[in-house]
Amino acid sequence: MWHTTASPNIRHRCEHGSIVAELSGEIDIVAGPGIGIVLDDLTRSWYSLLAVDLRPVTFMDSTALHLLLRARTRVLQRQGVLRVVSTRPLLPRILVATGLEEHFPLHRSIDDTGPFTAAHRSQAD
Repeated sequence: MWHTTASPNIRHRCEHGSIVAELSGEIDIVAGPGIGIVLDDLTRSWYSLLAVDLRPVTFMDSTALHLLLRARTRVLQRQGVLRVVSTRPLLPRILVATGLEEHFPLHRSIDDTGPFTAAHRSQAD
């Protein structure tokens, strides 16, 4: 079941000991603070597995990269795993241009996130 938040640009659900955060719409300097609060809350929880689904995003600027980097740092501090899901053709180019492609390998679907949905889920159950 999806949980909505004060920010209309993010919702999340918990499943099998992991969190899926779905961002949508425009992720920019206006939406960033609200999304950041929610991501901070999610990465503060005991869940160490986080998938950020960017497929519904229609626009993103450097604010989105900042939010992803911040979430990644917080998840790694808890020895967790962060996966990014996106089918948008522009995101890989942005990650390469900023040198972040190795930090955010992209997945085409939540089910395609590999260990996130297989090994880590079995450990969390």
